[in-house]
Amino acid sequence: MRRGVRIGLVLGVVSAVLGSVWVVADHASRPPAALLYSTFLGGADMDFAHAIEVDASGNAYVVGVTWSRDFPISSDAFDSERGKNTDAFVARFDSDGRLGWATYLGGDGYDSADTVAIDEARNVYVAGTTGSSDFPVTPDAFDATFNSEPYEDDVFLAKFDADGRLTYSTFLGGSGEDGSIYGNLGPTALAVDEVGSVYLVGGTDSPDFPWTSGAYSSYGGGTDAFVVKFDVTGRSLEYAARIGGRGGDQADSVAVDSAGNAFVAGTAADGEFPVTPGSFDTTFNGYDDAFLARVDSTGSRLTFCTFLGGGGDESVAGVALGPLGDAFVAGTTDSRDFLATATAYDPSLGGYSDAFVIRVAPQGDRIRYSTLIGGSGREFAQSLRVDGAGRAHVVGSTWSSDFPASLGAFPTAHEGPSGVQDGFLATLDPWGSRLSYATFLGGNGEDWISAVSVDDAGGARLAGGTFSHGFPVTRSAFAPRLGGSADAFIAQLSLTPAPAPDNLLPTVVATAAGIAVAGAAWIFAGRRRRTDAARTATVAPLRPQ
Repeated sequence: MRRGVRIGLVLGVVSAVLGSVWVVADHASRPPAALLYSTFLGGADMDFAHAIEVDASGNAYVVGVTWSRDFPISSDAFDSERGKNTDAFVARFDSDGRLGWATYLGGDGYDSADTVAIDEARNVYVAGTTGSSDFPVTPDAFDATFNSEPYEDDVFLAKFDADGRLTYSTFLGGSGEDGSIYGNLGPTALAVDEVGSVYLVGGTDSPDFPWTSGAYSSYGGGTDAFVVKFDVTGRSLEYAARIGGRGGDQADSVAVDSAGNAFVAGTAADGEFPVTPGSFDTTFNGYDDAFLARVDSTGSRLTFCTFLGGGGDESVAGVALGPLGDAFVAGTTDSRDFLATATAYDPSLGGYSDAFVIRVAPQGDRIRYSTLIGGSGREFAQSLRVDGAGRAHVVGSTWSSDFPASLGAFPTAHEGPSGVQDGFLATLDPWGSRLSYATFLGGNGEDWISAVSVDDAGGARLAGGTFSHGFPVTRSAFAPRLGGSADAFIAQLSLTPAPAPDNLLPTVVATAAGIAVAGAAWIFAGRRRRTDAARTATVAPLRPQ
């Protein structure tokens, strides 16, 4: 149930009614639980945001993919012209939502930025997938040569300074498929440690991927997860480790602790995946299981590796580290016997699929909690962050009109018609026993939240994609109108519940019944599910924090 196989973004033509653009008053006049800032981002074609990070000064960095030749590139951009197909984009917005700089990044093939990270000097690290042999790499790159065969992809890693100047850029991969824009492998993910070393994970079927001597390696066939550590210059690999069994395996997310241990989460497709003795779950449960592994600081061994799943399919949206050294894993499941702890907020699958969050103890032998989140329809989790208090913040898509939105959330109701997805944000308390906050976010078309970044003051920055003319934007929006058939968006929310707002001001921009507009649908192509009762897991004690 890896992303490229079981869930795909299908672009089509749907009949829709173009409604209103909802203009929301800015945060000075809003109640605490409010949309503080929201804007479209894009050109006259399609644009989707895939990841967002925020620095200590409140600047937001967003990356994604664009089909638009008129994407709002800054005058001093590294690359001001889009290639022949899609390009990645990188953009920085200041704390007030003003565009600082934005650039294309790509060649003449299909290019997409999947992930972004920021260091203390505000250097911007971007990784993704490229099908461009002419992708811009720097002369001292680790790998300056495109490796893949025609119609397959390489991974790229690029670093920009705080002003948007390219510091280094490199390919990573072999002759097969490494990462994937439209193929069977999911996107890449990265993390940066305290000294500026980059940890990059994903999936590969390349027999000549640049594995390093002495690094951990398990291989059984099909595709494997890779875990790569670049040195601080980006010119060489400290290690390149392989984690895999006989099936198709993929790493989807990575987080790094202060000792340089890499916590890697992804999906495994068979029981020969290298789980370690004494880990929480050593039994392969279904068709695709989630996994969590900890790679030691040298990259030479797995400290632990455990399955996380039920009898159906699981996918991973993210891994994040929290208090007590615990690892939080979020994703999507359609398993009716998915493990759940006794005090879980929601122990049972509500519809076709639900989001899940699991809090795992540092040694991987116990879990603190495991819970589902969802309504009677479908949910798909796409990103996870954990704040300093141990609250897990999960975002994604929901098709459920009864998704459990909080009283006073913005908004409390599904905005689109039946069968259309809205974005969701859900915040769990540190014990996984209740939702501290949950909200929809969307308009009258297809909407999803791809990424979240949170602070300890109760704020969240969100990024994603929308086909909605009626997507809610604020008065000070950088771009208050949908630019093409679909745009990226950036939004800022306060997560403190409050009475529902009463100052939404509709501005009608078009009304025409039956107009055909480009639409999107996330298609779940999961296999048959078992109908076992939900399992209850043994948990590790968790002290109040």
